[in-house]
Amino acid sequence: MVVFGAVVIAPGTGFFLNNEMDDFTTKVGEKNLYGLVQGERNSIAPLKRPLSSMSPTIVTKDGKPFLVLGSPGGSRIISITLQTALNIIEFGMSPPRSRQ
Repeated sequence: MVVFGAVVIAPGTGFFLNNEMDDFTTKVGEKNLYGLVQGERNSIAPLKRPLSSMSPTIVTKDGKPFLVLGSPGGSRIISITLQTALNIIEFGMSPPRSRQ
């Protein structure tokens, strides 16, 4: 399981670097780390971008940042980010509770 991207923190930032090369097809017709079957159109090639579910999210309230979200999790990133946002915004959960 890939938990923290490339497992490298950019010096002086506190941010983990991603491992987007994992989002390219390495073996056509085979499942990747998340069980998704790899296709030819997503093969590694010059000037291509990998398919990705990355969804960095900034929610504003009264024109100011209220909530900043992102998530690891491959194909689950979008649903994890949405569920966390809904738990905080609609159900009033704390950030730690919203991820449980």
